[in-house]
Amino acid sequence: HTVHPYSRLKTDTFFSSSQALSIVNLVQGTNSGDQREIDKNKTATLMNIGAVHMAVHDFGAAIGTLTEANELMPNHPKLLIRRARAFIGRGEFQKARADVDLVESFEYLDPREISAVQNEINKAEHAAFRAERAI
Repeated sequence: HTVHPYSRLKTDTFFSSSQALSIVNLVQGTNSGDQREIDKNKTATLMNIGAVHMAVHDFGAAIGTLTEANELMPNHPKLLIRRARAFIGRGEFQKARADVDLVESFEYLDPREISAVQNEINKAEHAAFRAERAI
């Protein structure tokens, strides 16, 4: 019995990300300044884990991980853009638009980057619509 390389990569990704997260979860700050720094590092770790989940097209896991990161550091623009792309992968276009609209309201990121994600949403939504009509 052979294991498909993609399936093995997904399994390896899960175990590696679980190990990384368990290490980060062990660390506790001794004061509020330390804890903010730890939360910042945990957020970065969760964002990276989310990116890995997206790379293996596990968009549900990516959304969960990025949502957890958003709880630690609410409304981080790069995090929301990454989660919007995960929502696109799941076909959840309204949720993707909500994240992009929120980021756009911050006036923090380059408008071209926001426009690029908006175009990704539109393109994916149109492709899903065409595929649905073809059935």
